[in-house]
Amino acid sequence: MTPQGPARGGVISVVAGVVVASLVAAGAAALLATRPQQWSAASSLLVIPQSADNPDLVAGLYDALSRGQVPATYAELLRDRSLEVSQAQQQGLSAEETLAVSLEIVVVPETSVLDLTVTAPRPDLAETMAGGVLTEAESYLSGLNTPYTVVAAGEAAGTARRDGLAPLPLAAVVAVVALFAGLAVQQAVSALSRARGVRAEPDEASTRPVPVTIVSGPPPETSPPGRLEPDEHHRLARRD
Repeated sequence: MTPQGPARGGVISVVAGVVVASLVAAGAAALLATRPQQWSAASSLLVIPQSADNPDLVAGLYDALSRGQVPATYAELLRDRSLEVSQAQQQGLSAEETLAVSLEIVVVPETSVLDLTVTAPRPDLAETMAGGVLTEAESYLSGLNTPYTVVAAGEAAGTARRDGLAPLPLAAVVAVVALFAGLAVQQAVSALSRARGVRAEPDEASTRPVPVTIVSGPPPETSPPGRLEPDEHHRLARRD
């Protein structure tokens, strides 16, 4: 790498982190803008034994009620009736608006209380629907041929609340997520740049100069092929 390599890698990592953080924030903002608002309102019913002249019978009814089977059965009966659909029709809602309305029926633990929670796109609609569901459920359950009856234990008026996080806390969560995403990408790109810089640095041992010895002077004389030296002529003459 050139001397400007480390600085350039740092700039690239910062730019990458900013780009990723911006993309995450933009995507989350688009989701928040298109997210439908939902409001919930709740009403409640209390399951009790019908009045009886026999105290022992009333005590037995309360004992059976404390086991939780009766409230659970009543809750399941209400779920099967789809009270939110009938109330939506009474309110004149369209099919699309009806799909945006939901009803949750829950038995409060260790009690004989049924919580009826309606979720709708508007707070006034949620309260109105919850009030209508309460009236219809009370009328239906009280008309059953059982030793129990129900009474309203909580009205829906004034109970509407927004579901999920409010826009400001949700925006803060999105900002934190975008910041961490950008920081993670910046650190990853920075580490990659440093790793590439280490591989690009030349090895000191491989660049060390190798000593070379140069010998000057005339080349050694060699006899031409087939030419005999004087000593060889003398030895041949004596042999003859």
